[in-house]
Amino acid sequence: MVNEAALTVLTVDLTRSERQSLEVLLPRRLRHPVVLGEEAAVSKPQLILFGADKPEAGQRWRELARRHPGVPAVGLSYKGRRMKGVTVLQRPVRIDVLIETIGHLLDPTASQGEAETRRPQPASRQSSAHALERFDFQSKLVGVLAKAVRRCQEEDRDILVEGMGGFLFLRDGRVFTTVGESSLRSLCVPRLHLRAFSLRAVTTEEAHDFMSQEGGGQLWDQEALLWQVGMWTARGALPDEIGPNARVRLRRWPNVVRLPNPLEVVAISAVLARGAMKVEEVAERAGVHPDAVSGYLTAAHALGLVEQGMSSAGRHPGRSAARRRSPSAWSRGTLSALARRVMERIVGKAA
Repeated sequence: MVNEAALTVLTVDLTRSERQSLEVLLPRRLRHPVVLGEEAAVSKPQLILFGADKPEAGQRWRELARRHPGVPAVGLSYKGRRMKGVTVLQRPVRIDVLIETIGHLLDPTASQGEAETRRPQPASRQSSAHALERFDFQSKLVGVLAKAVRRCQEEDRDILVEGMGGFLFLRDGRVFTTVGESSLRSLCVPRLHLRAFSLRAVTTEEAHDFMSQEGGGQLWDQEALLWQVGMWTARGALPDEIGPNARVRLRRWPNVVRLPNPLEVVAISAVLARGAMKVEEVAERAGVHPDAVSGYLTAAHALGLVEQGMSSAGRHPGRSAARRRSPSAWSRGTLSALARRVMERIVGKAA
């Protein structure tokens, strides 16, 4: 969209989490200012988003279509009901699918170009001036869950996180949650802050009652949950505790088997195993987009797997030249040797 005027979206019968997610993500993903409003506040919408699960949804849509003829509409429905003139998406809707659908409805000819823009480019084509935003780690869901993990380990007790859904951190290293994966992604939007959640230790009986409640839930490995939440929270940004110019090093390898995108995780871990580096250095050497590195660092920070530190050259200035001359100098020990072989086999370049 060339016009810099805000895109006006009429929202009807959306849930609170859907609206919160869209308020934050639509402007960012469409790269355009967006205003969401109810009928009383929006007289000439350019797009209609409405919940289509109420019994009167059909009649409601006919009224909207009569008042706003020709305006594209997206309906969200758990039942996936079909409605004439409406693009219907199944609830709980994936935010990336919703945004792609909206982009196509507003400008069908631009959807192909936008898809190419979103595709990660090779490291050689990435801008060296890639700007990384910052966020307050402690005020986000990932910070809350990281605190729960620490309390669970330090106190050797089950810890319950309550707020918009529940997370029960068990002493055996698992997490039972009543939050589905799609809703969990929505809870990672930037505007949700710490005050929305509370932490408390619970007894064995309370933990059993929580896990037995109607509706059920699912079990996660603690490390896998924090990793996934950290990746969703980052969205190309870095925690305030890790500045874009900070050099970060690996303290401990993640449990790669339990994580999504294991090859990417291994490649980044292998690079960080060499010593402290900046985000863009890691991205270039691992052959991944800087956004992937920021997601990795956010998740690893939540798990205490990384720390800031001086570069290898800074700690041992007399050894820097020798390290550059001898690629195998850092490959002492089983972990470093593994990291080097991973770099050569997966990333496709000599470490």
